[in-house]
Amino acid sequence: MKKVLVKAGVILVVLAVIVLVLSFAGPKFGNNQAVSTTVLEEAVVSASELVTVKYYYNDIGTYEDAKTINVSGKDTKIPFTTDEIMFTYGGIISLGIDAADIEFEVNDAAGTITCTIPEIKVVAHEDDEEKFQEYIIKDSIFTKTSWGDYNDIKAELKAEQETIVLSDDEIVSGAEETVKNTISTLLNNAGLTKNYTLIFKFD
Repeated sequence: MKKVLVKAGVILVVLAVIVLVLSFAGPKFGNNQAVSTTVLEEAVVSASELVTVKYYYNDIGTYEDAKTINVSGKDTKIPFTTDEIMFTYGGIISLGIDAADIEFEVNDAAGTITCTIPEIKVVAHEDDEEKFQEYIIKDSIFTKTSWGDYNDIKAELKAEQETIVLSDDEIVSGAEETVKNTISTLLNNAGLTKNYTLIFKFD
């Protein structure tokens, strides 16, 4: 029987915003050159495949592995067979979008460019190996915990962290603002928005 008994809340979340301010983002366009969706897409995709916001976190978990016996249809721990380990861990979650999935609509009559942006997602999740420390609480001679067990539980905890981040409206809203600012910078630097107002929508 293997499970995480205790999952502490996030101890530290440090927001590091990566804003791609690229003065060389694609070619410059003259005032009389028509702005098309193709030109807009090329200006964004050529400069950045992924637009991301990075979050750093530390957390604590308790892992338990014990032998059990079924008694009256219920799993019951066998005494003196429990391994219990507390550990700290950390990681870096990158949120963003795939720039290739941005859709543009140009309305020359209204003087607007509508950018439809895909939903914010996790584009990378790295372990911070320096943060991983284990502290043995119980060590049974009858139960041997393997590194494979740790890897399984770390994968589970990483998935939980991603769910926490994507469920946080403030974090997602911050990522959306970063994406909008980055796209605006890229298009402005390419000279594509002089006569247009940018309108942003998220799927």
